[in-house]
Amino acid sequence: MDLHKFETNPTVFIENSFHTNDFFEIFIFEKAKGYLELNGDRLNIGEHSLFFISPHQKKSYEIDLSDIKGFHLVFQNDFLSDFFDDKLFVYRLQYFYNSKYPQYLKLPKREYDKIQFILNEIISEINDFQNNSIHIIRSLLYFHLSKINRLLSKHYNLSPETQGS
Repeated sequence: MDLHKFETNPTVFIENSFHTNDFFEIFIFEKAKGYLELNGDRLNIGEHSLFFISPHQKKSYEIDLSDIKGFHLVFQNDFLSDFFDDKLFVYRLQYFYNSKYPQYLKLPKREYDKIQFILNEIISEINDFQNNSIHIIRSLLYFHLSKINRLLSKHYNLSPETQGS
């Protein structure tokens, strides 16, 4: 799992050519200009926008790095599934494997600020790592992913459930 702010390292994981990765990614843009091409769809980047990328999806970016602000989150499924004993949690989130709706969400500023607060808490735990930090980071990440799932589900009128029967 890794999380960083674009303001401190804008070029990490930004490649202009088409490529794939073997981890989950969420781009959280507070401010940016450009677009992301994901599986043949061109998605414009704007204020308070989130982009969800599953492992092995073909993507490229055209982003103005001179005026970018936000977060980049990457993680493997195992980081959560081993700890929470839920191997399918990430796969049930509506934004990673939903082929009917875009893997994109634009948030109102109020909701973006809440997400930003959680991400800053994760970064604080990473920077001031202590014995129990890994548990706090996992819990905050789980909360973050679940909260975004609710927001996306509400936006696209989908079920927010992540638990199967």
